[in-house]
Amino acid sequence: MRLVGQVVTVSLETMKIVRSLPALDDAMKTTTPEKPRTPLAEQIAELKKLGKGWHEPDTPAPDPETLDRFAAFLGPAAAAAGLGEPFLYPSLEGGAQAEWPVKGWDLSATVEPRSDDILVHASEIPGDRDDETLLTFRDSGAPRAFAEFVAGLGRGSPTRPSTRKGR
Repeated sequence: MRLVGQVVTVSLETMKIVRSLPALDDAMKTTTPEKPRTPLAEQIAELKKLGKGWHEPDTPAPDPETLDRFAAFLGPAAAAAGLGEPFLYPSLEGGAQAEWPVKGWDLSATVEPRSDDILVHASEIPGDRDDETLLTFRDSGAPRAFAEFVAGLGRGSPTRPSTRKGR
């Protein structure tokens, strides 16, 4: 399925269709070795171009400082986990969400403005298991913790408590 000119963002509660961001058009296509995903720096630059009201009149613009902090985390975290470039989306609260398909799981990392937290969530596809962990920008070991979370998907991990449902 391809939605030309639109990007679908999904939260745990709702699904919204928002106007397309040019660099995010790749998110609607299957990534192949011949067609790599848009580089993280380009996706961040596109999000920074969004102004207040990009979705609805009161929707805040993505916070540039939050985006810079998120990019500084995502590069090392994705590399440590052996992941490629994420698909990056704005949040309706002024933050952003990064997503990757990983070993039969949908993996996401979400940040919001004025918060040091990075919520990492994974949903098994297909399946009914979920797992999540909360990391922080203040922890220099957050990229390593992200990689450990990814490595533990589908098998549990002794280094962190499991929050799996449906077992």
